Amino acid sequence: MDRIKTGRFRLIVAVLILCCVTASAVAGSEYEVTEDGVITKYLGSNTKVELYAYEEYEVDRKWDDWSGMVVTTSKTIKTVNRIGANAFSGSDVVEVDLWNYNGINYDYRIYYLIWESIGDYAFRDCKKLRRVAIPRTVTEFGVGIFEGCNKQQLTVMVGIGSAAEQYCKDIGVRIEYWPVTHIGRGYRATYRPVDRKTAELTEYLVNSSTFYVTGMTPPDKTLTLFPEVDGYTVIRLCEGAFTDPKYYDRLILPDTLMEIEDRAIVNWPSLREITIPSSVNKIGPHAFEDVGSDQLVFRVAPGSYAERYCKGKGFRINTDL
Repeated sequence: MDRIKTGRFRLIVAVLILCCVTASAVAGSEYEVTEDGVITKYLGSNTKVELYAYEEYEVDRKWDDWSGMVVTTSKTIKTVNRIGANAFSGSDVVEVDLWNYNGINYDYRIYYLIWESIGDYAFRDCKKLRRVAIPRTVTEFGVGIFEGCNKQQLTVMVGIGSAAEQYCKDIGVRIEYWPVTHIGRGYRATYRPVDRKTAELTEYLVNSSTFYVTGMTPPDKTLTLFPEVDGYTVIRLCEGAFTDPKYYDRLILPDTLMEIEDRAIVNWPSLREITIPSSVNKIGPHAFEDVGSDQLVFRVAPGSYAERYCKGKGFRINTDL
């Protein structure tokens, strides 16, 4: 078999998926996109659109004589994560879901691709528009985004306390909230934050094993828990959320997190640093068991609940968060 010497090809990660009942389209084929990653025009005809933030990059594959393997590296060309002015203006879309994307690329880099902004008049005169889902990562909103839409039939999905929530309240658009999730105990417990009633229990392991069982360890050995998983906002770490993730020595928790239960992080001797956001307002007395060593440092915000908790436990802290 001939050895692969070199190869170069272009991939689109987190492909834009435009879904109707049976239809889908490849990224870029139904959009005009600028070189700096702004979607300026929707050209498609689907009425239900699922739109992922995505990355275009070049992948290089070269044969490495020393290892006897093909070594793969990637170079980002552009990240598409902004909706431009008038992007959907006048179209017949009925539902538009904006999704963030997380994954691992060809050279084992863990990335989190997020939507950041929606431009002026992005959905102007979309008379049939009934629902738009906006992730909490979108923090910039243009003027007149829903001008000319039927606001009596329009509902916007937003995160609790998000910029999108405030924007929709300011312009008088009806809102619903993204569901939230508890991570741990081998399942995902989700509920609507409006009534706090449990909606479902499903098998879904989203703890550290999501990454390390594949052997795809990032170079800096940092495990980042994303603020959203499959559209669900992460608010709580339950018992057993992180158990023996031996390939990592740093953990970064998202700023959506509110609670860390007892034994949420256990048997992690290699842990050297954990970042706890100021959003956390409850931590169990035995949340961290058999973790790290005397060198373990907790990165917390000054004056936060996490700082008080760590001081009470005698943990080493760093308040440069």
